[in-house]
Amino acid sequence: CRKEAKDWVKRGFENKAMLSLKNKKRHEALLEKKSIAFDNIEKLLCQLKNTGTEKMILEAYRTGVQAMKTATTGDLDLDSIDVVMSDVQGVLEDYNEVQSTLSKSVTPDESLEEFEEELENLIAEDNRPVKEKVRKESPSSVSDDEVLKQLATLETPPKDISPVKKPALQKPLRAP
Repeated sequence: CRKEAKDWVKRGFENKAMLSLKNKKRHEALLEKKSIAFDNIEKLLCQLKNTGTEKMILEAYRTGVQAMKTATTGDLDLDSIDVVMSDVQGVLEDYNEVQSTLSKSVTPDESLEEFEEELENLIAEDNRPVKEKVRKESPSSVSDDEVLKQLATLETPPKDISPVKKPALQKPLRAP
C-alpha cells in the first residue's frame, strides 16, 4: 500500500495516495484485532488442555491422602514410633562406641613435629632455584626424516599385558 501511495504521488494524484494510506492503516488495525483474537483462542485451548491434567493431579492427591491414612492406621502410632526410634538411637550409639574403640592406636603415635619438620624441608627444597644447563640446538639440526627414523626404532609394550597385583598389606590399617 505504501508503494502504491508513492506511485499515486508521482502521478500527481495525492487524494488517491491518501486513500491508499488510509486503506493500509485499516488493514493493519484489522490484522492486529485478528491476531489478538487468535492469541485469545490459543490461550483458551491451552487452559482446556490443562483442565484435564489438573483433574488428574487432584485425583492423585486424593488417592495419596487415602493411602497415607490407610498406612498410618494400626502399628504406626506415636508410641510405637518413639520406641523404635529409641532402639535405633541406642544401636547407633553402641556402634559408634565400637568404632571409636577399634580406631584407637595400639602403638604410640609418632611425633607430629617430626612430620612437620620434614614437610618444611620439602617445601624449602621446592623453593630453591634449579640451575640446569639448557641444551641449545638449532631447530634445523635434525631433519624430519631422522626424527621419524628414531620414532620407528622405539619399542611399544605388548597389548596383552595384564596388571600386576600388589600383595596385601602385612600390617593392619589404623585410623589417624
